[in-house]
Amino acid sequence: MPELPDVEMFKRYLDATSLHQRIDDVDVRNAYILKNVTARELARGLKGRRFESTRRHGKHLFVRADRKLWLRLHFGMTGSLEYFKDDRQAPRHTRVLLFSPTTIVWRSMISASSARSDC
Repeated sequence: MPELPDVEMFKRYLDATSLHQRIDDVDVRNAYILKNVTARELARGLKGRRFESTRRHGKHLFVRADRKLWLRLHFGMTGSLEYFKDDRQAPRHTRVLLFSPTTIVWRSMISASSARSDC
């Protein structure tokens, strides 16, 4: 299971590779990892938006997509976060692909929720 330093590493990795890039498309390959959101809702909520910021709280990584939408990532036993130039490079067990200038691959538990704008 990823420990606190691992989650901090994922945060820094996402900050360096994916912040402020427009999300062009979302491909949920395994909806089992989604909590509190359907694949369609996740795609609709993220398409055309940009990740604005990240925060780590314990073993959870929170990613802000706009003033009202936050994603909560929990990496479980084998979760990871990677980016690739295209989806042909994505690992076999990819759960979610986010398409932007760099393709982002998530293998983690994802939860989406609205948040107050003062968060």
